[in-house]
Amino acid sequence: MPIYVLDASALLAWIQGEPGGDYVASLLTQECKLSAVNLAELVTKLLDNNHTAPQNLGQQLRTLGIEICAFNEAQAISAGLLRKQTRTKGLSLGDRACLSLAMELQAVVLTGDKVWKELNLPIEIVDIRAG
Repeated sequence: MPIYVLDASALLAWIQGEPGGDYVASLLTQECKLSAVNLAELVTKLLDNNHTAPQNLGQQLRTLGIEICAFNEAQAISAGLLRKQTRTKGLSLGDRACLSLAMELQAVVLTGDKVWKELNLPIEIVDIRAG
């Protein structure tokens, strides 16, 4: 079974009932991981969208079986090195943190950002909205 690394956009789609959210929900019984950087993004986006971002959101995600992964030195360097390749695509540090975790784990990335599919990376990237 593959490991799935969730981008904040994938979790937002599920939480907010957006297109692709059902697909994300169907995979939550699998091994899913989230970078702590993307947890910060998730909290930010929830607040930006006038949702309540509970203080215990991390615990709630862990209860669902989603492992929150610390952003380590190797991932930080990898995310920095990805900047050159991703700059023209507009990927943020959070996006690159997600990708660096997935590359470290050789995992499948779930994202709502279709532009990620254009990247030439050694991992599988799934656009949850591709249907």
